[in-house]
Amino acid sequence: SSNPGIMSHTRASILMANIDELPPLDVGRSKYGRTLSNACMKHLILSFFLAGILFPPLASSQPVLPQDLRCMPVLIRIPMIDGGTSFGTGVYLSSSNRLFLVTAAHVIFDVTGKPDTLINSNMILTSCIRGSNVNDRAFWSLDLPQFQHKGFLKRHPNRDIAVVLLGITTQTDGTKPRHWTASSGISTHDDKLVVPFEASEACRTGSDLPDGNDVYVLGYPVGLLIKDHYEDIDFNEPLIRKGVLSQQNRKTGRLIVDSAVFHGNSGGPAVIMENIGLNRASYKLIGIVIKYVPVVTDVAPDAGVTNRAFANSGYSVLEPIQYALELF
Repeated sequence: SSNPGIMSHTRASILMANIDELPPLDVGRSKYGRTLSNACMKHLILSFFLAGILFPPLASSQPVLPQDLRCMPVLIRIPMIDGGTSFGTGVYLSSSNRLFLVTAAHVIFDVTGKPDTLINSNMILTSCIRGSNVNDRAFWSLDLPQFQHKGFLKRHPNRDIAVVLLGITTQTDGTKPRHWTASSGISTHDDKLVVPFEASEACRTGSDLPDGNDVYVLGYPVGLLIKDHYEDIDFNEPLIRKGVLSQQNRKTGRLIVDSAVFHGNSGGPAVIMENIGLNRASYKLIGIVIKYVPVVTDVAPDAGVTNRAFANSGYSVLEPIQYALELF
């Protein structure tokens, strides 16, 4: 049979014939005083064989996360006036032939100032290309004040979410690179190479997410880079972490994931996995990373010192993706 999970009658007959040809087995007595018969051994061997045929193990070569999703995170770089660079992560989504960048608002806006104050004017986007060579990259350079002036840059009024309308297209085939008509404010772009994820297919919204399911966090946590260890991680590729959906906070409307995040992960996608059949799973975008949950430790409290140390607890906070879709 072409189906490995079904054994044909012929194969079963051959198996039984081979078992019948086994020599008598001297298995002795069990501790209960009974003798295992040859017929019993035949049934045991047949049972083990059928279990292996009907329920084969998962193929070890099968990727846990589809290669396509590894292209979901977009590296965001914003050159600063002091010569440094502010980093973040985003994701390209499309809806009604419009291309959007979704990220955390604090990646683009100065949260210490007025709500519409930008961190800086220029933003550079780098992403790998779906269905292409793993070394291919698409680069976009944006003049954020122009996007803001034309209303193409939107910040959610009470959520740490921002979206940028990057362009439109007349093509609807999501499996091939699209030709985009870029919004004004993009100085350089590779319009033929961007293949976004269709929001209606890639996202899962609602409050019925299954707690405890695996969640993959994808992004560019450049905060892990420290002096003399720059070669440890290649940030030409995103880093992938796996945790579980720990909680859906009904009071805040946010999601808690048991996965550590760092500077640079902000705005990155979080994808939940759900089993939908034997060796089959679905992967849906459920939220955008906005921060980690800190753990606070008092330093030498017995000595009367009131200093406190803040550390990464290993839990991260997500804004549900539906708040981004509200801005489309």
